[in-house]
Amino acid sequence: MFRRVMEPGTGRERFVPIRPKDLIREVYPMLRVQTRVDIASVACEDIFMKMPKASVNRWGQPCTKMKYTRIAAIVGKRMKPRDNKEDTESSTFLNPNEPEEITEVAAEYKGAYLLISNRYDAPSEVMGAWLKRWRIEVLFRTAKQELGMLNCHSSNENHIHAHMTLLFTAETLVRYITWQQKTAGEEDCTHGQVIRNLLCIRCRTRQATRKNEQDSIMIDLDTPAKKFARLIRDFWPTKLEMRMV
Repeated sequence: MFRRVMEPGTGRERFVPIRPKDLIREVYPMLRVQTRVDIASVACEDIFMKMPKASVNRWGQPCTKMKYTRIAAIVGKRMKPRDNKEDTESSTFLNPNEPEEITEVAAEYKGAYLLISNRYDAPSEVMGAWLKRWRIEVLFRTAKQELGMLNCHSSNENHIHAHMTLLFTAETLVRYITWQQKTAGEEDCTHGQVIRNLLCIRCRTRQATRKNEQDSIMIDLDTPAKKFARLIRDFWPTKLEMRMV
């Protein structure tokens, strides 16, 4: 990353290298003064990166050159509850080039993240996209913890999609049961009680011998909670066939 500065007198622009960590440390005091927001953010101006760009050399041959490309650099931090006195819907962006009196210089900058995007003309949209991804991440972690799947990990891309699909399907089923309990006028059931009664399913596999179905395998599912057992009766198929092709 580079910061564009103008040399005094000549007005010539110069690109000074800057590390992302140093940039976060530089604007972190401006995050600390934003005490009335849930998400503190600072938009850094005149930040560039070297990006490859197709070009032609002096011999007329195609080549790739590294060009300074302007980017949007946003430093954001989710403020801790003890730092928040009041919450507002959105945060305002501060200009680090404007002088501002800061009485306390915070040495701690962990927890603040640097967001970069090619949309340098719309820094607020960059922050909005990050907040949406953050909410999805929080939902994913919470659902994984509530379902007792913290030890389940996937490294393959296809496995990750399948893992997330199963996770959100299970969480949707649990929330549907909770909603059904409330609307039916029955005794309310907590999220944990639904998981304990629904997922503690006993399974027994036995081989059945029938006239028309030789060497068939029967799978018996049982759950101690009758009100959750009806879900198996309603949604589970009555017959599954697995054949070798």
